[in-house]
Amino acid sequence: MRLTAAAISDLKLDTGETDRIVFDDDVPGFGIRVRASGARTWVFQYKIAGRTRRLVIGQVSAIKTARAREIAANLHAKVRLGGDPATEKRLRVRRVADTFAPLVERFLEQYRVRPRTKIEATRHLQRYAAPLHSAPVDSITLRDIADVLNQIDKTSGAATANRVRTTLSSCFSWAMREGLAPSNPVAYTNKRQEGARERVL
Repeated sequence: MRLTAAAISDLKLDTGETDRIVFDDDVPGFGIRVRASGARTWVFQYKIAGRTRRLVIGQVSAIKTARAREIAANLHAKVRLGGDPATEKRLRVRRVADTFAPLVERFLEQYRVRPRTKIEATRHLQRYAAPLHSAPVDSITLRDIADVLNQIDKTSGAATANRVRTTLSSCFSWAMREGLAPSNPVAYTNKRQEGARERVL
């Protein structure tokens, strides 16, 4: 069957069926998965190293037939060239999960300190360290940390840069002990010299 808008509108499950995949005649591996619940999903199925893999393209209600066919054709071409789209997608999802932002959330959840200290730590990591949030944890270097601290020094002063440095170091040290970071890139960054505060009596 060639999957067209008209053809898929007529698809129905046989009595007793709860799930079926109907494949397209033109694009190898391109299909539509029909469930008894009424859900309909575009899929792409292929074999690599003798193993069958299946990738969800999206819901039929969200992706038009022509677009789904185009995506499937591109995935088929990638497989023909030796690619493995399902594994690549899984690695991309994992890469996003391994960025600094989720690490900050996990660190703050377990950070047991006085309320005021936790408020400050949250501000340091959520606000001042925001440029690091989208970076994979294992890709953050000493230079990245130094750049962030230099910017904080310019805009908020040496004292704030030093406090953020301390919080970042605590976060990375904890992550190392949890096996979530390979090293602490804050360790060898420079601590700024803070000017003495003037007291007014």
